[in-house]
Amino acid sequence: MGRWLLVVLVASIFAIVGGKELFGRPRPYVFDAVQIVSLAPASGNGFPSGHVGGSLAIWGFVALWFHRRWSYVLLAVYIVGMAWSRLYTGNHYLQDLLGGVLIGGGLAYAIYTYRPLISGGWNRLHIVTQSLLIVAAAITVATLLRGDEDGWTLAGITLGGGLGLLFEARYADFGVSGRWVQRGLRYIIGIVATLVVFYVLDAIFEGLRPAALWRVLRYGVVSALILGLYPIVMIHTNLASRDPTS
Repeated sequence: MGRWLLVVLVASIFAIVGGKELFGRPRPYVFDAVQIVSLAPASGNGFPSGHVGGSLAIWGFVALWFHRRWSYVLLAVYIVGMAWSRLYTGNHYLQDLLGGVLIGGGLAYAIYTYRPLISGGWNRLHIVTQSLLIVAAAITVATLLRGDEDGWTLAGITLGGGLGLLFEARYADFGVSGRWVQRGLRYIIGIVATLVVFYVLDAIFEGLRPAALWRVLRYGVVSALILGLYPIVMIHTNLASRDPTS
């Protein structure tokens, strides 16, 4: 599920940020600053809603994965509450939220439903071809979404995360089984390691120009280390084992 969530994340951010760049619709408090005052000002354009679309894509996929009534109820409560908060704070019109629902829900359903077809086609490719496609995808994202800071972030995640997963599948084949103590330690150490690497790189790259290039590099390195190298470390420290069913 973790591997697929990276695919969902990349696809949803690309679609949402791309939509904001394409339609260029201002937020309510930008359109009418006299009658509407934002309680929590946000950057970028309004359509579609990134909060609603991104959250629905990620958590919608998780709900479909568990396929339980409680997962759908929690998802509905969460998304409705978030949508209302975005209206209340003056950050979005109703159509912005509906656009986020269509994009996020559509991507979650499509990727979940067609994941056997997607993975089957991907696995038939040579690893060199896979690597080149990941690099090309990152360049495409950076080019098309260059006007938005999130575009550079996504380019780094696409590049580092994609290559990291290729490395992990080839040399680690990480398994998620194990005792609860092992799972808990893997999670805690992973979160701490992610934050440490991120903030260390943030301090090193601060003030360097061009800022976009270093942003891509920072997110790329973090994603590659956590998704590619970290699973190997867990296997060699006996906190994880290889997946025999992969």
